[in-house]
Amino acid sequence: MTFPARRLALLAVIGLLVGGSFGFWRTSQNRGASADQVPGTYLDQVMPGLCTMEAQLAAGDKFDASNTFWDEVHLPAHALSATLLTSDRAAAGDFQRAKMVVESQLSTLAPGLPQAVHSFVAATRKALLLADRPAPLPCP
Repeated sequence: MTFPARRLALLAVIGLLVGGSFGFWRTSQNRGASADQVPGTYLDQVMPGLCTMEAQLAAGDKFDASNTFWDEVHLPAHALSATLLTSDRAAAGDFQRAKMVVESQLSTLAPGLPQAVHSFVAATRKALLLADRPAPLPCP
């Protein structure tokens, strides 16, 4: 290895160490955050997104359904799962499994996607009730 290449490698290692240290510090600063600090209205965003997905899938538009999931449903669903963990780990596991089936079906736009979304809608309704959220309206 030539001198400039060694210098470049050394700078890369130093950069990784500094970046990793900063990331560790930032993570340690946020340890006080918990699921009960998530606004309930954020959790309520899961169902409207799932209803939109069901309508898109009924129209045969798997690509838009996929975009809706990743743009509108995915992060609020994670927050809902985290909220459930504090009160009912089994329900959180069931909810998370239903979400993972949808994610798996979305990865290939598989023919079973509409059924997976339908099952996730049922799991979401149950999860929202367990999280003390108002009962979601049925999808139109």
